[in-house]
Amino acid sequence: MLALTACDRTAQNAVTAYGKGDYKTAYVAYSKLAKEGDRDAQFTLGLMYFEGTGPDKDFAEAVRWYLRAANQGQVMAQNNLGAMYMDGKGVAQDFVESAFWLTLVANAGDPHAKQLRDAVAIRLSAVEQDTVRERVKNWKPKKE
Repeated sequence: MLALTACDRTAQNAVTAYGKGDYKTAYVAYSKLAKEGDRDAQFTLGLMYFEGTGPDKDFAEAVRWYLRAANQGQVMAQNNLGAMYMDGKGVAQDFVESAFWLTLVANAGDPHAKQLRDAVAIRLSAVEQDTVRERVKNWKPKKE
């Protein structure tokens, strides 16, 4: 039988608590994992701030955690970040930034992200569209 590491136990506790609706316990566990660089925990922490489950609703804090996860290649965080830039929730509305994140998700095969990206892209100038394409072409996930 394999022994669980402390990190594995924390992750297991976080998932179990969240599933039971014990958001305060889940928040503590996900916070620990997120601060250690776990991209899925960072995404979930962003979601908790976005929804106000555990911590108070705070769109700016949701963006902060989504960005950390998205920079590591967490696709759901990239999607949510793109939507937040599109809507100006927690950040200034920025269609270039929105198109960038949504293009990464669309390129990963998400048809809904493609639709959102296309809706945002029509608002961009040719130069801005070129900027997005160049950023996407050069983008690589970064570990924390």
